[in-house]
Amino acid sequence: MLLLNKLIKKFILVSLSLLAVVLVPHKVTAQANSEDIFSPENRLSFGNFLFCEKDYLRAISEYRYYLQQTDNDTVRFKIAFALSEMKRYDESMDNFKGLFYNSDLSEQSRLEFYKTSFQKDDDRSFRLLVEGNNYMPDSLVAPVKKLYNISLLRYGGITDSATLLLNFEGDEKLKVMEFYSRKINPDYKSESTAAILSSLLPGLGKVYADEIGDGITSFLFTGVLTYLAVNNFKNDHPIRGWVFSGLAAYFYTGNIYGSMAAVQNYNTAVKFRFDTDLNLYISEKNWFIPVVDFICK
Repeated sequence: MLLLNKLIKKFILVSLSLLAVVLVPHKVTAQANSEDIFSPENRLSFGNFLFCEKDYLRAISEYRYYLQQTDNDTVRFKIAFALSEMKRYDESMDNFKGLFYNSDLSEQSRLEFYKTSFQKDDDRSFRLLVEGNNYMPDSLVAPVKKLYNISLLRYGGITDSATLLLNFEGDEKLKVMEFYSRKINPDYKSESTAAILSSLLPGLGKVYADEIGDGITSFLFTGVLTYLAVNNFKNDHPIRGWVFSGLAAYFYTGNIYGSMAAVQNYNTAVKFRFDTDLNLYISEKNWFIPVVDFICK
């Protein structure tokens, strides 16, 4: 019995020793792998992945960790670009400024700086920035001037096409000329015309404003109420006649006012479509600046 106990204890010790031999190297390897995962290079790779997935907030976090270990202008540029995409324009512009001097990305950073300023939708500040020639990229002035002219077009500051089309060529010139024509000859409709039409025939002003369904409804309501008023007067029901007369007058007056409001809505929609189409066009053209070839690498 004593011999059996000794054999069991010896077996247990040998087993534990073998287990330790197997597990300890795996533990060391796991620790090493864990350390590799959080290395600056891996954090940079993960940041690039997040950046290309447009997960800009987490990408910036990874990039900033990487910059604590290594200075890299490309990473700084990507942080500024990501902030711009997140509409954090002032932060983005400040970050681009940090690359204006002593950097291979100086010219591109200045262009992105102007693009970001344009995207802020603060037209006055953007134009003052361009007119002051502040931080103008030496060899890439044309894209900034294009944005300047588009800014004038968007807010009605250009009075002739020759000035507007400076710096544009080919298809760009044709497209910008199309926007210019839409700007100076907008498809607006007249409130007074709508009011006159609706006073002559209820609902006609709304049809003029492209609200055909509402126009037909106005015509029917006003017509039916007028008929009921006349019919009740003819049949010696003056009280009901006056009630329906009041309702008919109310709908008639409301129809005139509603036609004017419909024209206001129509004109607002025309302006909105112009602004939307223009912004979509310049977005598709990448705001006329060269696309950065390393942005998703």
